[in-house]
Amino acid sequence: MSRLWIFASLFLNSLPLMFHVLSRKSCLVFEPQQDFDQEKCEMIVLDTGRLGNHIGAYVTIYILSLRHQKQGCISTMKYRLLSRLFDNLSLPVIKMPSAQNEVKKVEIFERDVLKFDFSENLVYYIRDWATPANLVEMYKKETLETLKFRPEYEDIARVYYSKLHHKYPGNAIFIGVHIRLTDRLMYTKNWVKARLPLPSEILHIMDVAKNDVLSKNQIRAQVVFVMASDDFSWCKKYLSNDKWNIEYTEDFYANIPRGITFDYFDFVILSKANHSVNNDGATFSFWANFLSGNGEGHVYQPWDFPGQITRMHVAAQLAITNTSRYHNVELPKEKVNGEIPQVLKETLISGQKIAARRAEYNRNRTTARIETDF
Repeated sequence: MSRLWIFASLFLNSLPLMFHVLSRKSCLVFEPQQDFDQEKCEMIVLDTGRLGNHIGAYVTIYILSLRHQKQGCISTMKYRLLSRLFDNLSLPVIKMPSAQNEVKKVEIFERDVLKFDFSENLVYYIRDWATPANLVEMYKKETLETLKFRPEYEDIARVYYSKLHHKYPGNAIFIGVHIRLTDRLMYTKNWVKARLPLPSEILHIMDVAKNDVLSKNQIRAQVVFVMASDDFSWCKKYLSNDKWNIEYTEDFYANIPRGITFDYFDFVILSKANHSVNNDGATFSFWANFLSGNGEGHVYQPWDFPGQITRMHVAAQLAITNTSRYHNVELPKEKVNGEIPQVLKETLISGQKIAARRAEYNRNRTTARIETDF
């Protein structure tokens, strides 16, 4: 009898999600609904990177359009990628001009956008994807408004966390943990001349986050870490802790309806956590961290040992801009010799292989082409 009750309860909790996915077939592919004169476009960002980069690129153009009263636009590809996830995108959609087109333009790197007044009659091409930290803070309200999830994703997050609340009754505080590994190891080694944090260092950041969150909470509560990663086996091997509550998003993958891919699911679940931890500072982590706690969640990230990758990213800038929310956790100083430690090397895989692996996971779940962010 108890098993029947549990099955009925889970089924009823899942009904809103099933309704949205089955009734809104358009959730698989979204096409631009507006006709827009491409000649009116004054500002656009190039299509580079994957989900986290595309979110950052969209927000960059969106904020700069507001700030300089220029007509920002996005490409059809970017719209299709982001409109699957977000319900409040407002920038016009155009076909991306080819490199051969004779168009008067100026290319601007992300690090330089604050130096431009954008007053000339040009088409401004933004080359990078990470939004400057101070602009994110300055236009936080507008950014949160435009990055509203579609109803089907709101529902799946509600179902997921209702199950966790049932498992952890009382006052539970959820800390999202994004562990980026695999192909990121070589990027960090070759381009940033650094390494990613070791398991002991990640556990230290998680411990700092747990203690800090509990110290700020007025009511007795328990912390639950919700972990997403591109290598769950590595996480379960090195980051498990009998004294902590850790939930892995992959354990819910079997319940994800067709049309919702695992990377999008992970992003939404991390974004709906109360607070956040990350080991890397990549754009996927940053935007999930930014959205956590309805834009007010605390974010804990590695900092202050030679060559740490977060020094290169917007998340670290935000820790300087908004110290009340972003916390750079100091780690033991040690020499970085350019070699990948063996414990991290276990998860090393090329970017092509990890993309193929994620594509295999998502196969038959959607009719639209999706670029994963792992």
